[in-house]
Amino acid sequence: MQLIEKYRPHLSRFAGILIWAIILVGIILRLVLFFQNRNLIIDEANIVRNLYERNFLELILPLKYEQYAPPIFLWIEELLSLIFGYGEKALRLYPLLSGIALMFLFRATMRRLGVGSSLWLPMALMAFTYLLIKYSVELKQYIPDAMIALLLVWLALKKGIDSAQSKVKFILFWAIAGSLAIWSSMPSVFTLAAIGFYFLLQVFTTDRREYFVPLILVGGIWLLQFGIYYWFILKPQVESDYLQGYHFEYFLYATPDNMDQWKHNYYRIKEIINNIGGYNPTSYYITSFFILLGVVSMIIRRNRAVVLVSLPILFTLIAAALNQYTLIDRVILFILPLGLILFGVGFNEVWRIKFVVVKLLLIWMGVFMIQNFNMFWLFERKLGFHEITAGFEYIKEKGGEGSQVYVHHASTPTYIYYTEMHPDREQYSMLTGAHKLTWDTDYNQLTSSIRDTAYFLYTGGFPDHERDRLTSTIEKNMVQVDYFRPEEWIVFVYTYAPKVNTPDSLQVR
Repeated sequence: MQLIEKYRPHLSRFAGILIWAIILVGIILRLVLFFQNRNLIIDEANIVRNLYERNFLELILPLKYEQYAPPIFLWIEELLSLIFGYGEKALRLYPLLSGIALMFLFRATMRRLGVGSSLWLPMALMAFTYLLIKYSVELKQYIPDAMIALLLVWLALKKGIDSAQSKVKFILFWAIAGSLAIWSSMPSVFTLAAIGFYFLLQVFTTDRREYFVPLILVGGIWLLQFGIYYWFILKPQVESDYLQGYHFEYFLYATPDNMDQWKHNYYRIKEIINNIGGYNPTSYYITSFFILLGVVSMIIRRNRAVVLVSLPILFTLIAAALNQYTLIDRVILFILPLGLILFGVGFNEVWRIKFVVVKLLLIWMGVFMIQNFNMFWLFERKLGFHEITAGFEYIKEKGGEGSQVYVHHASTPTYIYYTEMHPDREQYSMLTGAHKLTWDTDYNQLTSSIRDTAYFLYTGGFPDHERDRLTSTIEKNMVQVDYFRPEEWIVFVYTYAPKVNTPDSLQVR
């Protein structure tokens, strides 16, 4: 204990430097992924198609191609595309900046909650983990959702009812902030609801009851706008058969009837915890312990912020139990920083113990978690996924033309983006005019009429048995003579020739 007290100033200074170093590495990791410039995937390409086909006003309407995004997010993307074009980097700039801002907001929020030198571990989990890096460089609203949720929490801590301000300023500030949040981020309603409860708690625990009416007024403004947003934009999407079917496994059972349903709920919640602290079983138990400790310690210390941080998570789980919100990892990214706040508060409680052995144990835990939950490998290799342009290059090398290319329906959006909208689309001009297949294409009938070499282009998005089924159907009329399948990412080009025109020497299966 005396040793820790003796070197406390040096340790605090070192911890401060370490936290900034962690943020710097987190920024670098995001920039590395940004400049790797991987291909857009299907959902990203479909967002671009909506941007390309609509003006600012039309982006308020429900989107086409099974896409869901808030209007202000779309307006920012539309503005960036008008300024910089429809290239990948321009379209991913807003998520990138949101991902970087998220780390600074996290540090500022934890400081407001009194977490100091122990911040190094939750900050590292924020800066180095897969989901928070990957979606910082993806043309979707998930990381901006997380940034907006954390910004609202930070603002509530800084500009709550217990801070010195007039009632008029309180109403104006929170009416504007909440309105912008609602139209910028669909799940912001969960955070705003928590802020409402947090402010209500402040009203009755700080003897500031004159703010009750202003608070009700602000809440009414939020509720009215969310009602409009939900009825005209969200409701058709939430109730769509596509959403209910696709996300069925990511809802919760509100009243589980059997052990399988209880297990389903447990594994869905476990997945959230794994995304916060790591997928290793030991990391899961460590993360769960510190989150629980964080909640308990905030309640014991009567820290009202426990309402602010934990209620958005609770409201999300309730919505999932009502089949109104999916728990698929990318959609609930906004609750990961909130879970890390609870984790960080719990970790800080133990870090305050003034025994060297405790400090060493916590350092070991932290190093173990970071070692098993990071994206440092980005410095060595590219994070590729559905790299359709690799398939384009292969077809070009083989001398293929657009009329010979058959694009699987799951790859059609990215094919359209790279051949019709991308700034460098001219380099793939020879591949325009490809056959864009649909989900109900009859492959047997299609291939029975093909009299030339054909290139079937896939970029994943379907299970192996589906590809095997399509392959067996195609081979009723054609023979596979070549294929392209890189090890690094998902893209397939299967080359077929009609059986009647194929010498036996070329028949390769």
